[in-house]
Parts: sequence; structure tokens; C-alpha cells
Amino acid sequence: MILKIFRVLSIFVLCTAGFSEVISPIKPYDYNENKANLGKSLFFDTRLNENNFSCQRCHHLLKEVTGTSKTPFSSPSILNSSMNYYFTKEGVRQSLKEEIKNMFLDTKAYNTKPSYFIAQIKKNPIYIEQFKEIYGNINFENAIDAIEEFIKALRMPSRFDYYLQGHDDVFNEDEKEGYRLFIRKGCVTCHNGANLGGGMAAYIKNAGSKKKMRTVPSLRNVAKTAPYIGNITNLKDTLRFLKLSVISSTLNEAEMDKIIIFLKTLDSEIPPILQH
Repeated sequence: MILKIFRVLSIFVLCTAGFSEVISPIKPYDYNENKANLGKSLFFDTRLNENNFSCQRCHHLLKEVTGTSKTPFSSPSILNSSMNYYFTKEGVRQSLKEEIKNMFLDTKAYNTKPSYFIAQIKKNPIYIEQFKEIYGNINFENAIDAIEEFIKALRMPSRFDYYLQGHDDVFNEDEKEGYRLFIRKGCVTCHNGANLGGGMAAYIKNAGSKKKMRTVPSLRNVAKTAPYIGNITNLKDTLRFLKLSVISSTLNEAEMDKIIIFLKTLDSEIPPILQH
């Protein structure tokens, strides 16, 4: 069914944006610890939403740390997401802070009113003291700023970044060959920059529909952030689909296996802010 729906998808125009440079390692982000820890508390607090759920509902950062979830709908991972240039699948917003704010107000997402959100914060003396020390006052903009700083603190490297920095011994031969195939077969055309995606958008077309702008997703942590295109749940089927619809290469099954081995090296370490 999925392949039938997407079989005739094709790329019309590739629009380069902020991260169209070649692949590069993740650069450390020196975040404000006080702001980030406040943002972390707000992120996990279920009392700030009238329906009693937190951001964790859609962006898992406890136990199985993926930054995404399959329910209530497939959410993009927020691990390393602060490095993206585009923050929606349509490729229309270019600000992390703006995206956070829109998700809070979106009736299909967090769905809150700023007045309710701030009223709940003001019921907590710990929050009152933290906002006073960090910002001087409590308002919705400052709360969004703290959450943004927390998400920036989720930027973490993987073994791949150490390999790019010259530590050749962190990769075995299969992983090195998978990376070479990733380059040679053209995957890097769209999945580039430090986040291997998130910095480009493309016009695509489904059967009988108009072409639409779609953001090229980041491949960071891709091995643990299914589902992928449509509801494909494994990387091998995703590569088979891409071969038919986008890559149009001579990619064979053995080469797909090697690329998947490489993709698994993109799993990040657990950010320190989540370790306590």
C-alpha cells in the first residue's frame, strides 16, 4: 500500500538552504545551564497543559531516548534538531523558537493558551524564583526561550563525528564502506551538513497531486526514530523505496546493508542534561 501510494513520487526542484555544505561534524554548543535546566523542567511538566500531558508525550527523552514518538502521531526527533534550518515538514519556518511557540499553540499538538501556561507556572514557587533570577519576570516569551535552550542542550555527537575528526579507528571496514556508498550513491546530495539533513527542502509530487515542498529530514539517530516515509518501519524497506522513487541508482541489497551499518553510527550519545 505504501509503495503504491508513493511509487510515483519524484523530485522536481532541490532548494538549498542554510546547511547545504558538505558533511561536517557536530560543533559543541555552550548552552546556558540555568536556562536549559529551567526549560527541561517545563518540558517534562504535565501541569502546564489543560490535558495533563507534557512535551515528553510526543518527544521521548526518558528511558528510550529518541526525541520522537509514534503516538499520537509520528513526531520528528528533537535530538540535535537545533542544528536544522527548517523545522516543519513543509520547509516554511526557519526559527527553532518560532517552531516551539507554534507547537505550543497548535490545537493538534500541545494546544495551550499562554495565559493558562503562565498561570500554572506562577503557582510554583520554585519556578517563580528561577524566572526571577534568570529573566527578571515571568512571561510566555521567556518560557519559550528556556525550552529552546533545553533543546539546544540536546545537541550531541556520535561515533561518526569522531570519525570525521580523524579518529579512523572508531569505524570498522563495513562502516567505512557504508559511508563511501552513502557518498557515491548520491545520498549526500540531500542529506548533508552537520545534521545530515534538515537544511534543504525539495518539491515532490504524489500521484494525481500538485507538487509540495518538503523538508529533507535529518539522519541523526535515524536507526531509532522510525517510522520513516509513510509508515515504513525499517531502514531496509525505506532504502528500497528511495531507490525506486528518488535515488534512481543501481543500489543493490548488499550495498543497502552496508549503508544501514553506516547509518547506525549516527546514533548520538545521551546528552549530559538528560543524565541527571
